[in-house]
Amino acid sequence: MRNLYIVVIVLLLLGSANNAEAFRCGNTFIKKGDSILKILEYCGNPLYSDYTTYKGRIAKLYIYKFNNIEQRVFLRAGYVIGVL
Repeated sequence: MRNLYIVVIVLLLLGSANNAEAFRCGNTFIKKGDSILKILEYCGNPLYSDYTTYKGRIAKLYIYKFNNIEQRVFLRAGYVIGVL
C-alpha cells in the first residue's frame, strides 16, 4: 500500500511539471499557444520586451514580474511558444 502512495505522488509531480510552462495573470493562466492579445489583456504591458533566441530560434521576449517572481514569455508570430 505504501508503494501505491509513492507512485501516486510521483505521478502527481510529473503531471505538474507539464504546467511549468504557464503562469497566472489575475485569474487566467497564460500558456503555450495563447495569443499576444490574451497576454496583453490579462497581464498588461510587460516590464521589458526585446528579441532573443528561444530553443535556437528568434523570438519576442516579454518579461513580467508578479509577487517578486520574474516570468519570461517567448512569442513567435503572435503566439506564446514558451514560458519560463
